[in-house]
Amino acid sequence: MIPPTMTWPVKVLSIALALSASTRGQTTNATCATSFTWAENTAQQSPCLVTALLESLCEPGVQLPALPPSNHYTGPSFGLESSTCECSTVTYMLISACGACQNREWISWQEWSENCPTIELSVFPVQIPTSINVPLWAYMNISSINVSSPRLPYNLHPALSLRPRHHPWPIQALHHHLAKT
Repeated sequence: MIPPTMTWPVKVLSIALALSASTRGQTTNATCATSFTWAENTAQQSPCLVTALLESLCEPGVQLPALPPSNHYTGPSFGLESSTCECSTVTYMLISACGACQNREWISWQEWSENCPTIELSVFPVQIPTSINVPLWAYMNISSINVSSPRLPYNLHPALSLRPRHHPWPIQALHHHLAKT
């Protein structure tokens, strides 16, 4: 609460600092290749940034670093460190695309999820604020596609990331499209 004795410039600064504190740390220094614009959301945010934003809903202050050559993002750690956000296929799809867009490797869903006490398939386990726009392709049922394939980026139709939130493609149509590629 802002004390009533504060002057208006101090009040404005206090509000600005409070708002920035709620979004601080949800960042990444990973840079995607220009050929991966299909993986961006409608706000032109990379899958790396969207991953950091989503994971910060369970763990405030998440930093998603760029990957060094010949590296990949690892799945959740065993025990209390694994979060429900990390154990979602939505997070896995986004972080795999983040690795791929950096021209790096990614691990299989089986390897990623081996330490997850609970697995969330094609859903995100917490309420996503309207300020975070998750591309539709991140909700795909990974059991129907080969995510470990190097062709992953080419299996997904670019229009999937550009579809407005209020007019989503039916998931069945998405699976039908993937079956044809």
